[in-house]
Amino acid sequence: KLMESDEGNLEYNKNKLKPEDLKEALKNFKTTQHDIPNEKRAEEIKQKFRSYDELKDDFTKMNMGIKTGQEIITDLFEKLKSKNSSILERENLLEDLEYHVHQYDNAILLGDLGGIPVLLQGLNDTEANIRSLSAYVIGSAVQNNPKAKISALDAGALQQLIRSLATDPNIAVKKKLLYALSNILRQFPFAQIKFFELGGLQSLMQLFQDD
Repeated sequence: KLMESDEGNLEYNKNKLKPEDLKEALKNFKTTQHDIPNEKRAEEIKQKFRSYDELKDDFTKMNMGIKTGQEIITDLFEKLKSKNSSILERENLLEDLEYHVHQYDNAILLGDLGGIPVLLQGLNDTEANIRSLSAYVIGSAVQNNPKAKISALDAGALQQLIRSLATDPNIAVKKKLLYALSNILRQFPFAQIKFFELGGLQSLMQLFQDD
């Protein structure tokens, strides 16, 4: 309780506050509907907030559905090697591979799995789009990636790309072959020397003679 002093200021009167007063005050507190638990309100809370077990189960399912970059590359490559894939499926696989090999480690993994020889086989496919996409994946894999460049060179990519550039009749395929060649040769002097030794310059000159 507060009382006014002689100076006109309010001051606390300790003598007026007794334990009995506190007990009486507590008795007079009014409760609200939120203070009284009931089944209906408990059910509303339960529906609004999910249990820990439910959340844990959902997170477990989410983690099971997430694949690492290495898993994706391995899965795509294994499917690409399958002889039972349709042309459309192979095109989709190559497009997905091209997207993922831009990542540095994925491109190296593709080389370690033996992906370059499989892609080089694609350069001889009867379908022009498969040839084009195969060259596209090679070019994207070796772009700014020294380890992938070496893997491609060891697999004989330079010889095959030069040969295909000279013989493939499809303009769209030639564009992707040039893309792959340029990415292998860029900032790679050893590959540039091999390019001249393998007749790469003659293949480029022939492009100016084609219609």
